[in-house]
Amino acid sequence: ITLFGKMKSFRAWISIVACLVGASVLGWRSIFQSLPERSELTVLDGTVAAIGTDTRSTRYDSNTYPVVFLTDQIEGFKYLDWFPQPDEFRSKLSPGDQIQLLSDSDQNRWVWEITKGDETIVAYDEILATVGRNNRLDPYIALALGVVGLFGLRRITRSKKGKPNQPPQTRATSGPV
Repeated sequence: ITLFGKMKSFRAWISIVACLVGASVLGWRSIFQSLPERSELTVLDGTVAAIGTDTRSTRYDSNTYPVVFLTDQIEGFKYLDWFPQPDEFRSKLSPGDQIQLLSDSDQNRWVWEITKGDETIVAYDEILATVGRNNRLDPYIALALGVVGLFGLRRITRSKKGKPNQPPQTRATSGPV
């Protein structure tokens, strides 16, 4: 096997492992991590200290989203860019506002609902629907990654076995030897 052949095999193994790990993570999330019920979220009453921004980046894109900081909390609460109307959300809050916030504060620290006085800035049901839509393809992606990973694993392990030893072929000659 040449160096090129070894590199090709190494890349194939990396791709197979990535597919199987991705399938496992998405499968786990689809089966065992349900969206939080309203009763499972933490209710926080507080004063808005600041509205900051954070960035979510991928290889091809970066997006900013608002982060709400309360006076008695060290870390902020994220209102991600793919949540409903992040710009409108940011414009309805300002430092000094008294709010009630629902968050999964021990996990992602996402904003699941904010009310200011009698006004609901963002409702739990809106966020729940958005996150549900965002996660709806996870089981299918997990299945596809798993099939691709297992197919690749089967193909590589079969090619490593090689063909069984066969006796050398003899040429038929015409006439006496």
